[in-house]
This record gives sequence, structure tokens and C-alpha cells, in this order.
Amino acid sequence: MTKYAEILDEEQEKEVASLEAGIRKSEDRLDVLERMMNRLYEDMISGKLANENFEKLIEKAQDEQSALIDRISRNREDLAARKNMTVNSREWIDLFSEYADIEELDPDTLHRLVREIVIHEEIDDDGNRSITIEIHFNLNPCVTE
Repeated sequence: MTKYAEILDEEQEKEVASLEAGIRKSEDRLDVLERMMNRLYEDMISGKLANENFEKLIEKAQDEQSALIDRISRNREDLAARKNMTVNSREWIDLFSEYADIEELDPDTLHRLVREIVIHEEIDDDGNRSITIEIHFNLNPCVTE
């Protein structure tokens, strides 16, 4: 495994662990809310809690419950996307590892590795010229036969 792959794996593992921890924390809070709502209902039925107070507390709990469900859903989608990105990144590293030590960049190799090169030029008020270059790598390399 290359150094880049190791760095990628470390970063991805941290992000995945963070998302998984967030999901667990939100799910735990959902369980607490559900138990709390059940107790509130029991207290309202038994007469320990006034109906108006019950409705206010239940509304707050339901709002938090909805927010948590949305957060869990987003985090799960993000987690799936990150895991997919990890697989794609590893494939990309594997595909391009053969080009790590190239000595000459011929047109065929350039087209396999780079999708687009964008050059920006700015001239400020003092007449100083600034050039920036963006290189957009081809993450879905062309397969040549």
C-alpha cells in the first residue's frame, strides 16, 4: 500500500468513526426521548401531569425526535457516501500507482490521468500578473487497449 493510500485510509477511518459515533449518540437520545414520552403519557393518564403541560412537553419531545431522525438519516447517507468514496479512492490509487514513477508525460498518459487543465490569469491594479493553474484529475481513467 502506498503512502497516499495509508493517509487516505487514516482520514477516512476518522471521518467514518465520527459519523458512526454521531449516529449512535442520536439513536441513544431517541431511545431516551421515547421512554420520556411514555412516562409523560403515564403521568398524564394517572393525573400527575396536567393535560396542557403534557401537550407542551410532548410537542417539544416530538420536535427533537424529528430533528434527530433527520440527522440520523443525513449521517447515514453521508456515511454510505464516505464508504463509497473510500472504495473509489483506493481503486483510483491502485489504477494510477503504475504512473508514480513516470519520467516522461506523453499525450496518451496525460489523457489517462488528467481530465482538464484550467489556467487563470489576473493582472492587478499595479500591473502585476498572477497565474494560477488548476489540474482536474480523471477519477474514471480511460481504459486503452
